[in-house]
Amino acid sequence: MSDLFQNHVAKSGPVECLGQTFPSDEARREHYLKLLAEKLKDPAFRKIEGFPVGSDEDILALSDPPFYTACPNPFIEELIRHAGKTYNPSINYNKDPLSVDVTEGKSHALYNAHTYHTKVPHRAIMRYMLHYTEPGDVVLDAFCGTGMTGVAAAACGSAGEVRDLGFSVKGNQAFDSEGRAHSIGTRKAILMDLSPIATFIASNLNNMPSAVDLNEAAQSILSDVSGLEKELYSSLDKNGNVRGLVNYVVWSDVYICDECACEYDYWSQAVELGSGEAKKTFPCPGCGATQNTRNLTRAYESYFDPILNHPVTQMKQTPVFINYFDNKGKKKKTELTHHDIQYATTMPSLDGIKGLIDAVELPKGDRYRRDAFEDRKVTHVHHFYTWRNLKAIFSLVGAIRNSKFNDDIKRGLLFVVTSFADRNGTKRNRFVINEHNPSGRVNGPMANTFYLPNLFCEMNIFELFREKLKDVLSACAARFAGTRNFIGTSSSTEIPAPDNSIDYIFTDPPFGHNIQYSELNQPLEAIVRVFSRGKDDIVVNEVAEKDINFYKTGVRQAFSEYYRVLKPGRWITVEFSNTKAGIWNSLQTALTEAGFVIASVAALDKTRGGMHAMIGVTAVKQDLIITAYKPGGDFELKVSSQGGTQESVWDFVAMHLSHLPVVKVKSKNLEFIAERDPRILFDRMVAWFVQRNLLVLNRPGFRGGSLV
Repeated sequence: MSDLFQNHVAKSGPVECLGQTFPSDEARREHYLKLLAEKLKDPAFRKIEGFPVGSDEDILALSDPPFYTACPNPFIEELIRHAGKTYNPSINYNKDPLSVDVTEGKSHALYNAHTYHTKVPHRAIMRYMLHYTEPGDVVLDAFCGTGMTGVAAAACGSAGEVRDLGFSVKGNQAFDSEGRAHSIGTRKAILMDLSPIATFIASNLNNMPSAVDLNEAAQSILSDVSGLEKELYSSLDKNGNVRGLVNYVVWSDVYICDECACEYDYWSQAVELGSGEAKKTFPCPGCGATQNTRNLTRAYESYFDPILNHPVTQMKQTPVFINYFDNKGKKKKTELTHHDIQYATTMPSLDGIKGLIDAVELPKGDRYRRDAFEDRKVTHVHHFYTWRNLKAIFSLVGAIRNSKFNDDIKRGLLFVVTSFADRNGTKRNRFVINEHNPSGRVNGPMANTFYLPNLFCEMNIFELFREKLKDVLSACAARFAGTRNFIGTSSSTEIPAPDNSIDYIFTDPPFGHNIQYSELNQPLEAIVRVFSRGKDDIVVNEVAEKDINFYKTGVRQAFSEYYRVLKPGRWITVEFSNTKAGIWNSLQTALTEAGFVIASVAALDKTRGGMHAMIGVTAVKQDLIITAYKPGGDFELKVSSQGGTQESVWDFVAMHLSHLPVVKVKSKNLEFIAERDPRILFDRMVAWFVQRNLLVLNRPGFRGGSLV
């Protein structure tokens, strides 16, 4: 482990961090790595909720403390003490809820640099952050995913980025379409997530390296592995002469006829290039019996797995078609030669990379049962790759880890690999042929699943690296300068921040059953070698014995923590999407039971369609923005002294009305503000008082009052 603390040649001048000055950024990193290493030795530290699975060495190698740790970040509280603003109830803070439907696209380079299950475009978050915060405020997202809340916090300091929102900019002030003034300037973000791959992605998007430096390093790595690319991906003609390099190879599932036991591949019997037909029924090539894709019998094969060090039996697949670059760099599609087939099916030597490939078993949850195991017998992460793609990916990873580049560049290079490794680099990468794509095309994996198609594309990993590098370099060029954000890897149910210390929260909590984060993140976490603590993943997953009550409890604990750390009178914005009433109701209940008062619900359109209709009472079929506030401390004290009297009820109503929009305009038309409906006001009032075990007015008594 000692090499983690070696003295690097300084490439920067003096830097200040948490009130200390270091001769270089490398010296800063070395100082805090030593502190983190000492912290990892403390058994109590490892008992923090959501502490990931990984060795000290792998956690330290991935981390860049104090800004990013691949474990709970022990420096967050110090950041708040150093840079936060102590809560002062005498300071007037008065913000109406931003009750507008927000539309924001996904075309920004930073958004497209790396995929993840759900992402909110940072410009959408900026609209809320500019409205609710001031420069220097501390914002929090404990379900941060890829860290777009942090990107938004930095982007608030860019006049050009604010102008691109449609705001007019005058000096350090920006004015929205309704003439409201907002201060331009960076905010400080605290980002947390249970998943190490999520926080790894977030750390890169919030601290992109120089595009020039990253490209120079990437070209050096590609040069180092160029010989291996030719070894793994050369395409040969029928005479055995090299005709180019593989772009991709299509593989087909193999099946067995129940009538005659004839073995055949789906491609040769059901796919017709040119017409774009992929047949659902077709005759057996042996006996002519009708084969139906609804009930095909899969063929299996057994082989010795050198990673598991024992024989395994899995679905049988065979290469059937090739797209390659000829010697002039032009793409050509054709049938495979027997040499191509031999290249594709021969297991390469894994010498030199075995130490990088662990036998990582897939979590036995919902996606495992549905997609990977039932009839496919995929049990471990490395089974998602062909053998040559496994060799290629981990050879890249090894070359990056063993390079002499600084830690930021190494993380940036590894970020390029993880941007494609569990998608186009795997057997989940679909080859689609239909009337719209008669010659077929690469279509990527099915989102949020482990679905394995009957036709998959085995891509040239090095070509994928070159292509994805372009996206990452664009993101590097689009990065925002400003204060570094603090990122930690732990559960949202235990936030390392003092009471009443956070100025604003924007968060995107788990969507119930929709996405199984810890399961789906396992393949990429196998590359960074630090893993989610799956038992703490707040989802509904019946296979893992997590029902809706488990989800309710976890979400309630998280929002209780949000309530504890948020300053009184301040706001929380929650982005959410789920079509099940139980999940939607669980979220609303969690907010109100934590103590928050909901002020508005609006739509968030990520320009995908189907996002514009407003919600019904019990279910949501779109992305929503829920805005709530933590009542001021003076109000809490007043009600505590008065109890559930009629006076305190009307005090609550007056206080709540002051937090609600008076006018809402959409497409130049006035809209009804549902939160001002007496029935909704009554429900909000009852929920707030019941949570405090106080008696309140009944509905007729409430209706008899005078609302102002």
